[in-house]
Amino acid sequence: EMGGCASQQLLEAFSNYSAKYPFKLVRFLSRVGTSNQQIVNLSAWWLPAQQPNAPRVVIGHGYRRNYDAFYVQVAGYMLRSMGFSVLALSYRDHGASDDSAIPYNTWGYDYPYDLLGAWDYAAQDPQGELGGSMPSEKVGLMGFSMGGFVAASAFGIEPRVPALWLDSPAFDVKGNVV
Repeated sequence: EMGGCASQQLLEAFSNYSAKYPFKLVRFLSRVGTSNQQIVNLSAWWLPAQQPNAPRVVIGHGYRRNYDAFYVQVAGYMLRSMGFSVLALSYRDHGASDDSAIPYNTWGYDYPYDLLGAWDYAAQDPQGELGGSMPSEKVGLMGFSMGGFVAASAFGIEPRVPALWLDSPAFDVKGNVV
């Protein structure tokens, strides 16, 4: 057992699946925001499902984490094993995404446009890295903790996002960071 959070069986299944169905790091730009938010290069793990035309889910991580967070990777594995392809994003100033000019977490200012840049990328596949474009009604959002707050914000900004899954989203940002 892994501290009660994951079993050895889950870890072996995750490892075997990842070996059988490779993943890769992709890069793209954040979406242009409505308040002059800085555009930055973002990075994400592309975790394709077995079927090339599978629906896609873009996952956002929590506060002070990145796309390598255990819960993001496990959710990605579970979604893949159920037939969804996953784009696991690292927001600006996290993981291998570029740093921004603002040296602190911005929650609702920049990050929704990072998530929507990932959503645009997952739907449009402009570089041909994901196996082709996907109708926007087949590309959903998922967020954990801070990423849940961000995903809810992005969902409110972009009416074409068809589905949203929030896991433990922050309700009171000030109460979570102060």
